[in-house]
Amino acid sequence: MGAASQTFEHKVSLPFETAFELTKRALSRAGIAVVAFDPLAGKIIATSEASLFSWGENITAFVEEIDEANSLLKIESALKVSFNIGGARRHKKNFDDIIRALNSLLEDI
Repeated sequence: MGAASQTFEHKVSLPFETAFELTKRALSRAGIAVVAFDPLAGKIIATSEASLFSWGENITAFVEEIDEANSLLKIESALKVSFNIGGARRHKKNFDDIIRALNSLLEDI
């Protein structure tokens, strides 16, 4: 993938329903606004605000059931303005912030 968008995958030891709800909460905790979600499709659409290096990113998270006790989280981060090469580093920051927030929520369980 180019600098305009990147994808990250992360396995979580949680059943689908729990992983989906915690992912929504983790996005919000990471400062990323959830704008729509579809639990049947396992899809969450979110957006981040503009920053010093980016006009913001569109984030799409997919939660897939692996088995009864495990789920796969796929996150795509796409720059709102694709020619903003300086914003490409934001993808890793988004992924790190989301996983950090998810891990924090898991500690609260």
